[in-house]
Amino acid sequence: VSTQSTWDNLNNVPMAARILAIAALALVLALALAAPARPVTQKQLPALPVDFSVTMNIKNIVQTGNTSQASNIVSTSFIWTSGNKSATNETITLPSLSMTYYLQDFTRYDLGMKYEVFNYSWSPTPTCDHDPVTGSMPSPWAIFAAATYVGPQTFQGQAVDVYQVVVPDESITFGVSAADNTIPVFAQMTSVDPTQNVTSVITFSSFTPTTAFPPSAFN
Repeated sequence: VSTQSTWDNLNNVPMAARILAIAALALVLALALAAPARPVTQKQLPALPVDFSVTMNIKNIVQTGNTSQASNIVSTSFIWTSGNKSATNETITLPSLSMTYYLQDFTRYDLGMKYEVFNYSWSPTPTCDHDPVTGSMPSPWAIFAAATYVGPQTFQGQAVDVYQVVVPDESITFGVSAADNTIPVFAQMTSVDPTQNVTSVITFSSFTPTTAFPPSAFN
């Protein structure tokens, strides 16, 4: 039986409906608090670094019957996270409209505030939103503590160990490198609502555990 999964075919699927990388991570963090406890079988997901930098790409696949709907949105993010701080620099491109905009997100639990700065290619003036946050920043990986080991697969030619957790409205599949299972390779979120059949695939194109951040990273 081949272990080659359908992940390798996703590169041939056009980008589908909107998603922002930071919104996807925020969703995972929010759902972590609501995730029901499930026993981990066969293999325990190891503790993943909470201080890291990462570059990731995201695509959506919207399935309607036997048809995958195309998307015209491309999103790439670079993220730093450390202690009670995280920072995201994101580029969102709409090729069909020849538009690009940039998002900077600074979540500062140490200051009790979250800031979002938007720069649009069609506007000379950036906009800034801010909202209070309380408590401590949850681990980005908290939700996967309840994951079940699925087994080995291949993702874009790379051997991975795959885990899955089901939370309200979402089935989340997570792959870590088989060679070093503290390095995430991809995450996939699939709606469990048959009327909202959307699959979001996040590819971690680089992941570096680090505590050495640029001085201005979180400002």
